[in-house]
Amino acid sequence: MRAFAEFKTAMELTSGLCAVKGKIYYFASSDQLKEIRREGKIYGELKIKFEDVYDYTLPLNIGKRHIVIIRKTGDTPDNFPRAYQRIKAKPLTF
Repeated sequence: MRAFAEFKTAMELTSGLCAVKGKIYYFASSDQLKEIRREGKIYGELKIKFEDVYDYTLPLNIGKRHIVIIRKTGDTPDNFPRAYQRIKAKPLTF
């Protein structure tokens, strides 16, 4: 899902599509993973939780990547997702 949007935007746009106790998988770089691992208000607001990460190395020494697993912990509030223009203007924060 990384090509779709950065983590905060992707979670806002897709968390409402996931069933409670369902999982969202996000392809992340090492730099993104540092931010994603931080506990922050985005998780509480969207009723999601960082659950696990699978690390792997790309062939030909291209680098490391991570598949982040996010678990849906409750119903997404009715005010999400916001209009895309609002998301871009004021993204959710960690």
